[in-house]
Amino acid sequence: MTREDIKNIFQDIGPRVSRIQEVREQEQGTWGIVLADDDGRDAVALQLFLRESEGKLVFTAPLGSVTEARKAETCAFMLTYNFLWTNTGGLRVAMDMDGNMMLAGDVALSGLNSQKLSQILEAFTARALIFQMVMADGGIASKKQADDLFLESYAIRV
Repeated sequence: MTREDIKNIFQDIGPRVSRIQEVREQEQGTWGIVLADDDGRDAVALQLFLRESEGKLVFTAPLGSVTEARKAETCAFMLTYNFLWTNTGGLRVAMDMDGNMMLAGDVALSGLNSQKLSQILEAFTARALIFQMVMADGGIASKKQADDLFLESYAIRV
């Protein structure tokens, strides 16, 4: 699958996914997509990266920053979440050195079509919005909150 194939898929899914507010190719093989939640109040800015040589499309979403007070619980949650990759559809949560969190995933290019990508973007956006709400408060505050987040995020499967 080529860059042109992906561009055609994006053109096809625009009318299908009501959450999409914007799709913009930022540079060759990299797109920015803004998707809103169901009521249009909150939005997620996704980045998609075409990795033709690896045969996949990688997608990421910023989640917000972790406060120093919540870093330990948040990191423990992230490690557990990443360990349970078979239950999360292969999604990963990461944090940079400044405490900025990101949700990432990928999908194989073979067999990718507009219907499949629409479903993936919808599910990924829903999960990112859940994580963004938690990060708006500075991160995971307790083990109970982490457990509740696992239950809520597993309700959406990519």
